Amino acid sequence: MTRKVLTGFYGETDDSILVNAKTILSSMTDNPNFVTPAPALADIAVSLEKYENALIKARQTQSAQDVEIKKVDKTELQNLLSKLAIYVNLTADGDFVKLESSGFQLNKEPHTHGILEAPHAISLSSIHAGQVEIKIDKVANASGYLVMYKEIGEEIWNNVLLSKTAGIIKNLKSVAKYEFKAAATSSASN
Repeated sequence: MTRKVLTGFYGETDDSILVNAKTILSSMTDNPNFVTPAPALADIAVSLEKYENALIKARQTQSAQDVEIKKVDKTELQNLLSKLAIYVNLTADGDFVKLESSGFQLNKEPHTHGILEAPHAISLSSIHAGQVEIKIDKVANASGYLVMYKEIGEEIWNNVLLSKTAGIIKNLKSVAKYEFKAAATSSASN
């Protein structure tokens, strides 16, 4: 996975967007890794000051109009920061040192877990004719579970991938016996 700066600022609190914007603006100013930022840092500085003033005023007056102005100014700042983050990602092209120098938060470094342990137990219960509910003991670091099953005496295994520790297997023969096995999976395994 390539390292990148985060481009979304829409879940941030009023104060966190303010702090992050100041950090980014300070880090990007005269940064030799990013000589022609787009949008211009001057535009971001104006938007940041406008938002900070609107935030202070909205907190003081608590009027609906001032709160709405603050929201509009915050959205404008978020949009500018998102565009700047895209510029940073394109310019840095995955270079960690350049990305780190921008002041933006980086995506998480991929973490591998190695081979996951096998589930300790699986349990089955019939819920309707031709359907079985399967429950698998949770395995640390697993993001899903591969369940394989086949009718006893057959050679070909069927499989289903579950995103949770429980699921329903359908289209089974009502009068047949099946065997099941399960394995934990993770997108971060290697």
